[in-house]
Amino acid sequence: MTRRREERGVADGGRKTDKWDFTGAQELVLWCNGPLAGGYPARLKGLLAAGYPASKLIYYHGGMQTWQLFGLTTVISEG
Repeated sequence: MTRRREERGVADGGRKTDKWDFTGAQELVLWCNGPLAGGYPARLKGLLAAGYPASKLIYYHGGMQTWQLFGLTTVISEG
């Protein structure tokens, strides 16, 4: 998406490289949709391959089903 904007002249790509700069990376929380969710591991591996610091990644693999199975707190929105 960013490259397309650069090609159209909407974004300045003069300082863009193919390397990501994660020096100011904050903690990032990832979670999957359940034990059988397939896309989650690929996204986590992609972030690590791009250089995102592993120490800043927090992940939960169980999904809501496992969360409730363990009796952890849930809140139902009344909106």
